[in-house]
Amino acid sequence: MPSVGLGTWQHRDPVVLKKVVLRALDAGYRLIDTASAYRNEAVIGDALTAAFNDKARMLRREDVWITSKLSPKQQGYSGATAAVLESLKNLQVDYIDLYLIHWPGTS
Repeated sequence: MPSVGLGTWQHRDPVVLKKVVLRALDAGYRLIDTASAYRNEAVIGDALTAAFNDKARMLRREDVWITSKLSPKQQGYSGATAAVLESLKNLQVDYIDLYLIHWPGTS
């Protein structure tokens, strides 16, 4: 797990966020932190897909550590299962390196 990463909390503008993620990857960042509660996983997924498909960047999925988080409303077996599947879909990846409980509770 990389010791320095890009946090994406409060980044919601899709154009700006995609540029930020791509520039962070170009600068050598190899950890991207997001959460379903941030509502930006789909844009991050678009940026990651663009980076992985760009031959000049020479990045593969296994080169980037992705962390996401489960919100309190999603806790419980069925909620967590649905949430992680939705995060995988939004991030356009087959796996998430670290999936955390964002904070315990029900709201």
